[in-house]
Amino acid sequence: MSSDGRMVKAIEAAKSIIGGLSFDDYFGIVLFDSDVQIYKTSLKVASSNNRDTAIDWLGTIQPRGTTDFKIGFREAFELLDGCSGNCEHACRSAILFLTDGQGGDVVNYVTELAR
Repeated sequence: MSSDGRMVKAIEAAKSIIGGLSFDDYFGIVLFDSDVQIYKTSLKVASSNNRDTAIDWLGTIQPRGTTDFKIGFREAFELLDGCSGNCEHACRSAILFLTDGQGGDVVNYVTELAR
């Protein structure tokens, strides 16, 4: 499958997941290739309006540079760190990692980064 086809599938998966969030959820979006692009600088409440706006934003994304998952994970962890203590409820954090390319040994890198 071409990288464009993989990108379309990754974006459609992200749209589906965001569409399934509830008003109790918070979310952020970090896009990465050879650079990082974030949807917003902080996690957003998954209100209907925020979900719709994020899904529309994802629809504007086009495939770009090479895959550097390290910068994507760094930014995702910073986004989560910026939220600590700001949630109204006891929050569980999760990162959903979708990629359209190859970036190396993801598991070992994330394990090191999370320490």
